[in-house]
Amino acid sequence: MSFRLRVTLSVFLFLLAPLLRAQTPSLSPAGAEVAERIAPSVALVLVGDGGRTQGEAIAVVVRSDGVLLTTYHTIKEASAVQIQLQNGETFDRVDLLAYDERRDVAAVRISGTGLATAPIAGLADVRPGQQAYVVSHVAGSTWTTSAGIISGVKMADEVPGAGHGYRLLEFTAPISPESSGGILVDAQGRTLGIAVGTLAGGQNLNFAVPLESVLGLAQMSGGTTFPPGAGLRPTTQETPPIPPPPAPPPAPPPRRGVEVFRASESEPEVQPINPTGSELSRAIDSHDPIQILRNFRTMFIISRTVWLKVDLMQEAMQKEPAFTAWGLAIVSDPRIADVRLTVDRVLFTWTWTYEMVHQNSGIILATGKLNAIAGGAATSKIADAVVLEIGKARGIPAGVARPAIH
Repeated sequence: MSFRLRVTLSVFLFLLAPLLRAQTPSLSPAGAEVAERIAPSVALVLVGDGGRTQGEAIAVVVRSDGVLLTTYHTIKEASAVQIQLQNGETFDRVDLLAYDERRDVAAVRISGTGLATAPIAGLADVRPGQQAYVVSHVAGSTWTTSAGIISGVKMADEVPGAGHGYRLLEFTAPISPESSGGILVDAQGRTLGIAVGTLAGGQNLNFAVPLESVLGLAQMSGGTTFPPGAGLRPTTQETPPIPPPPAPPPAPPPRRGVEVFRASESEPEVQPINPTGSELSRAIDSHDPIQILRNFRTMFIISRTVWLKVDLMQEAMQKEPAFTAWGLAIVSDPRIADVRLTVDRVLFTWTWTYEMVHQNSGIILATGKLNAIAGGAATSKIADAVVLEIGKARGIPAGVARPAIH
């Protein structure tokens, strides 16, 4: 190669190098790096009433002057709201700017300025099969990350219970039932959407609203101010010290050699009292709903949703003073139960349903629906509602306050 040709080639490569560097994609960070990169623009939302935290969610900062996007159902009926940033700054005054109930997304404002905002990727950047992460809050561990892939983009019309008329990102990164939503990000740490729902029994199929579909909410002005949430604390700060173990209780009655029914394989087995045959209800052969409600003695609980655990529902029922005063018991075997109580949550909503049925005849004794931010709040509301239904037939026992559905 001649000297002139070598010089010409060197000059050409020197001029081309910046262009090659500009077109070389940056290496994708691993999950921990994604969480670290996005964490400053992710916030924890606490909602509650009377200084008691009733629900938690995740929000993402989309404007440096204090505007964030979060799930609407979390704050829809909140009496007080507080927002905590990853750096520890806490804001007790929160304004609701706007919301999109169809997509379950709301824009809120805090007084902070100069906030770190999340980089955003649009649907044009989404490819099926690409790596994705969800940054969320789980009780005991804030700003955690789970990994999965993007399955594709769907219309809500194609997803049972999701409504219609908007697009959803389908992904496989797990969302804990203890966490309301989360922020879906790609492998470069860019925000793709806000997680709003999961498909029960769908082999870990979860859905997020694309952020570009709701960014206009952040441009709204005005709005309403929530009562201050100064007394709210994350569940990780509300956990009391573990007391010393109590003395062992008396040995329980022997369990019967029968298969225990569960709503799903993941549900914990309930371990309540197992009455003997002489303790079963006198209404076992009745077909009169009023008579059954007046005389039944045993109840079996079923949960049809991963968002509400059977043992929590059982505990809520046993905390009802009237339930105890009536001498009622929760049983772990449906074949010795007089009635069964089935609870569920309407997909993509925070509407909870319950149905109480006579086990032998299938007669529906009571049904209803109510709204609650999370499973813990739902159990107490359902327990109150069920006790009221029973009380209509039996009357609330003397000295027991009538439960209030709030």
